[in-house]
Amino acid sequence: MKTFRLLLTSFVIGAGLILTGCDHIHDPNGRSFPPTPPENIRAYAGDNIVDIYWDPNPERDVAGYNIYYSYSYDGKYTLIGTTQSTHFADAGANNGDTYYYAVTAFDYDGNESDLSKDVVYSTPRPQGSNVALFDY
Repeated sequence: MKTFRLLLTSFVIGAGLILTGCDHIHDPNGRSFPPTPPENIRAYAGDNIVDIYWDPNPERDVAGYNIYYSYSYDGKYTLIGTTQSTHFADAGANNGDTYYYAVTAFDYDGNESDLSKDVVYSTPRPQGSNVALFDY
C-alpha cells in the first residue's frame, strides 16, 4: 500500500509539472539554458534619440533585456542599458552618427541569449522646420 501511495504521489506531482510547465529549462546535468534571442528589432530615430522596440520573448522565465550598440554592423557591441520592457530609448545618441543596435534576453538564472539576429541601425537627426528636401 505504501508503494502504491508513493507511486500515486509521484504521478500526481509529475502530472502537475507537465500541465503547469516549468519556468526554467534544464539539461540532464541540471544546467539551465538561456532564452532565445529577441526578434523583430525596430529602431526609430528622433532628435538626439533612438527608440528601439522588439517582440517579447516566448519564454516565461525572461527577467529582462540587454540593449547593445556598435558603430558598425560587425563591430564590437557595447551594453548601453537594461530593461524589463520591450522598448528602450537611447537618449545618448548624437545627431548624424549611425548606431547599430542588437538586443539580448536574460533569465532569472542569469543566462543571457545570443545577440538578436535582427541588427538594426539608425541615424538620429534634428527636427526640421521650414526645410525643403530634394531628391537629386
